[in-house]
Amino acid sequence: MFSSLNLVATFLCGIHVASGISFGNTATSTYPFGNGMILQRDGAAVWGVGASTEDVSVSIACSNGQKVQTKASVETYGTWTTTMTASAAVKCVVTVAESGANGATATMSNIAIGDVLLCGGQSNMGFGMCGAQSKTQSPQQALDDVGTVALRYFFNAGSGPNGGAGGKGCTTSSGDRSITQSQVWFTANATNSGGASANCMLTALYLQRKYPDVPIGAVESCIGGTNVEPWTPPSGGLWVQHMAPLVPMTFKLALWDQGEADAKRTNSSFYTTEFPLMIQRWRTNFKCPLPFFYVELCTEYGAESPKESDFWLAQRSALALPSTGFAVTTDVQRALHPPDKQDVAARLVLEVERIVYGDNVVSRGPELLAARPVGRLGPHTDAPGSIQPAGTQALALTFSNASLVVHPGILVPNVTACGHALDTMNGLIWQVMQYNYTAKEFMALAYTIEHSSVTISSCAVTGGPVRINADVSTCFLYGPTGLPAPPLALNCTTGEHVGLL
Repeated sequence: MFSSLNLVATFLCGIHVASGISFGNTATSTYPFGNGMILQRDGAAVWGVGASTEDVSVSIACSNGQKVQTKASVETYGTWTTTMTASAAVKCVVTVAESGANGATATMSNIAIGDVLLCGGQSNMGFGMCGAQSKTQSPQQALDDVGTVALRYFFNAGSGPNGGAGGKGCTTSSGDRSITQSQVWFTANATNSGGASANCMLTALYLQRKYPDVPIGAVESCIGGTNVEPWTPPSGGLWVQHMAPLVPMTFKLALWDQGEADAKRTNSSFYTTEFPLMIQRWRTNFKCPLPFFYVELCTEYGAESPKESDFWLAQRSALALPSTGFAVTTDVQRALHPPDKQDVAARLVLEVERIVYGDNVVSRGPELLAARPVGRLGPHTDAPGSIQPAGTQALALTFSNASLVVHPGILVPNVTACGHALDTMNGLIWQVMQYNYTAKEFMALAYTIEHSSVTISSCAVTGGPVRINADVSTCFLYGPTGLPAPPLALNCTTGEHVGLL
């Protein structure tokens, strides 16, 4: 087992390339390769260009005795490519050499082999480590945290609050400045990670701690304020500029935090088809399965003209594809750029553990299995001195978890509302919400919880959808492991989904 401090730093490798052959995309640049990088284990694309018409040989030799050798085929215009299959190990040397006894070599050193994350999206993915703030950890503490393991990181592109390469950075706990370099591989620590994506780096950090025998690294490529379409291959401008140059680099998985721009522009219908299409085309272009995990928006942002309330559903259209997952965030914080990326990363890691690494973990909160109208439950006391009003309906909901609980969110709490149980024996709580068109406001509804069932005693048949864990919630429905149910919107009279899953 590798120690946390020397996990990747001691995984020393060299990549040697024949004279006249460039390792990377052009004859004048090794991008996206470089000293200190990490290659994907169990099948990494390695490529370059050059004038030679001879095949080149590629070999890996590690201190644990692992040896791998293959040929790199020279193609049109002298480009060469191959796939190297190697397991995680320490102190390896990777050599790329021109065929023949006189073939010269060039070297890139300190190469790791492990699992590599690709991180994309808009400004919430670009939100920097300098601003990562949870209830229990400051940005300075988070920066100190990343230095306890040896993550390899490549900042290809990024923009968001407290994020980005260069600039003034932020002050570390030791008083130094934390400034991130662009398009150069580095081993993350407090002084070089401030501008890196907090979602990306913290997810990599938590994965590294979970799997200490496997070096972990990440590549960040995101741009703030962007819609999904420009990221879609082959002709999307952001794809061409910021993702295509990375092809055919091999990645273990992709993380995605985007959608605010589409939600605010009332783009749900388009997103429902474009988002899955983007994922499929990424997989095709990177030539790997690329398990894909997205961060669900913490709010739907109230798009107008016409107003839509189904952007979460549009995001979840991606779940029809294999090897996709998501993290619910409505209970974490409500803001355009929520600072608590620590809790978001922790939820992403659970999905990755289950889907990518095959671990037996609970990675999602209670999921709705069935919803049915059960007629009026009245007369029923909703408040002292009142009975269930006319024109109301009861709904019975069944969830996937047998032990449901309700409590405040992480940073969206309302202790008074969550603790206001009129009927403590039945767990009657005022936190299922419905829009009252007459009063033009959301109203809290009474409901009871028993094991895996929630019964809503009185929703108005003329009101809007019944909402749980949505924008208006101030306390939330959770499963026994502390994960929230995905946001729900249900028709009061039929129990059918309305906008949200």
